[in-house]
Amino acid sequence: MKAGTAQKVVLNCISTGIMIRLGFVYRELKVEMRATNDKLRERAELMVAELAGTDAATARRALAEAGGSIKTATVMLIRSVSSNDAERLLTAGKGNLRAALLRCGSISLSHPRPAGAGGPIRRDPRAR
Repeated sequence: MKAGTAQKVVLNCISTGIMIRLGFVYRELKVEMRATNDKLRERAELMVAELAGTDAATARRALAEAGGSIKTATVMLIRSVSSNDAERLLTAGKGNLRAALLRCGSISLSHPRPAGAGGPIRRDPRAR
């Protein structure tokens, strides 16, 4: 491995660690993402659907109500609360989705992932 490649790998590891510590990553998904185009909006819908265990249409409605915030929409769906209540829970958790959900008792530290959840979000291979 050349020096430039090695440096890039080290910097990627450091930045990933920082993102995790800041609460920008939850269950291997970057929940702090800003959906600024159609592709990212679709990805946000899929993330919320996976995290909340719901369908894409429900996730889309929650994202619209949450002003596009993946974290807010996820808390809304998991806890069945309003956008304002979800924001309050996130504020109490200092913006960290895991802390907000732990605060309201919806996940446990021993089993942070629901059964069947895992791996990257994949699009339908037929949709290109």
